[in-house]
Amino acid sequence: MAGGGTTSGAVGVLWVDPRSTWADRDLDEFLIHELGHTLLFLDECRFRLFTSYPKLLKQENWVTSAIRKTVRPLDKAYHSAVVATEVLLARDEFLGHPDSSVLHPISPLLTQGAIRSVQDIDRPQVRSLLTDHALGILRHCRDEVERLDRKHGWNVADFNRP
Repeated sequence: MAGGGTTSGAVGVLWVDPRSTWADRDLDEFLIHELGHTLLFLDECRFRLFTSYPKLLKQENWVTSAIRKTVRPLDKAYHSAVVATEVLLARDEFLGHPDSSVLHPISPLLTQGAIRSVQDIDRPQVRSLLTDHALGILRHCRDEVERLDRKHGWNVADFNRP
């Protein structure tokens, strides 16, 4: 069903099955999305992102995914928050923010999802499963997404605050 992907089991391998509904920008976003995953896999091999891999799978440590907006294991949601940030930054720097999109939500909704995911991951019992390195990446994502939110006046950061 998927249009392609990557896996930590074969880092560097990318499979692509583009749909006829994809515009060029969708393929661009797909490649940025999957590059983000691949770079996180490599980063994880070098620096470690998580303190306990078995605890990632426990449902009490599942959090909201930025892109799917469903509750998923921490490693999947963490990847989603970082990848959503990368797609938003690419849109802001060179792709432009679309009025509609096939692969990812439009920018205000993607921003909302990224902020929600970062906040969900940043709860104390979940945060303890991230290394300091991973927390630094997460903080950078939060700062960049909130900056884009302010820059464009989407005001979704306030919507997500408890």
